[in-house]
Amino acid sequence: MIYHKLAGVPLEDTDGIRKAFTKKEINNKEKAQAERNKLRQSFIDACAKANNIDAEDCGDIFDEMEKLVAYSFNKSHAVCYAITTWQCAWFLTYYPDEWVATYIDYCAISKGKVTGKEDPKAIAIKEAKALGYELTKPDINVSEYEIISHPAYNKTLVPSFSSLQHVGKTAVSEIQQFRPYNSVKDLLINPDGSWRHSKFNKSALSTLVKLEALDSMNIVGEGKLFKNYKQVNAVLVEKNDLFKRITSRKKNNDITAELEAAIAEVQSMEDWTKAEKLEFTKELAGSVDFDLLLSKDSREKLDELGFESIDNWSEKGNYWAIVASAGLAKTKTGKTYLKIRLFAEANKEVTCFIWGWKGNVNLQENDVVVALFDRSDFGYNTFQNKIFKISN
Repeated sequence: MIYHKLAGVPLEDTDGIRKAFTKKEINNKEKAQAERNKLRQSFIDACAKANNIDAEDCGDIFDEMEKLVAYSFNKSHAVCYAITTWQCAWFLTYYPDEWVATYIDYCAISKGKVTGKEDPKAIAIKEAKALGYELTKPDINVSEYEIISHPAYNKTLVPSFSSLQHVGKTAVSEIQQFRPYNSVKDLLINPDGSWRHSKFNKSALSTLVKLEALDSMNIVGEGKLFKNYKQVNAVLVEKNDLFKRITSRKKNNDITAELEAAIAEVQSMEDWTKAEKLEFTKELAGSVDFDLLLSKDSREKLDELGFESIDNWSEKGNYWAIVASAGLAKTKTGKTYLKIRLFAEANKEVTCFIWGWKGNVNLQENDVVVALFDRSDFGYNTFQNKIFKISN
């Protein structure tokens, strides 16, 4: 309107002016500034021609408009955001379980990850935990296609099938159809001995086994049918095709004997390593299972001692973090230091320099450390005598 009234520019031609003001040339600031200087002079000339306005006054008006762009916000946008914010606050107040579950689902499925930025799903889970929520493992008898609040526990969320690799909608529909699963045979055959599933295939079953999503079946643990989930995988996944072939026979199609033999065969098999389990959660669930790295009791103890995660860094102080990588390096003057990459619940890796390092590197991937951290423009930093490795 200023351009229209003062410079005589037709209203239909002013949208190009708006775009010129709001254009942000991050990679070429000098070019953007040169274009605005040219625009400034054209505004001064147009105002003089249309209304004989003083050049200095016109320059001041243009400068005020340029400042306005830095903080002004479209009114209709502001109204929309205000309405959405009010709706979100209402849902969080009166339907907190559904709201938090939907928020995590949205971050896990719709937003996706942005290179170099925090994982939005990890941030959502962290914020949910700050509200007092716990996130359990997925479970074949409890999980739904979307994340839900646990029917039996207060402020407990159950991960969705949709957030897992290789478990599609058709597989979920079939799981829901045949639930509850109470025995090993329920995962393979119908009561009449015929093969049970067509959509809930070996890949989907493998995902649930590797993410330990069969706890409600009460078949894994000390004194139970399987001692660990690696044994379950060896029987139900690796021998899946064998059992399926047996059920397709016209005669001798009972899998009982072969199943019992397979279970007996794996009883001495050790569980997967912690590193393998972490890789499963990263690959199949898209996030790190922090319970494998830092138990609930250990985290509560860190809270008691005043150690926040490095995600919450605000000033020099005590924080905990997890090592992604570590390696020795030297300054220009030949002094040795340790350069490590750290991450916490937001899954964003940061660089940390440990000064005054002596001896071999004894920090490894997935080690949990606590330290007195400071931060500069180059990254986080601490000293060897201020950083400690802890265990659960």
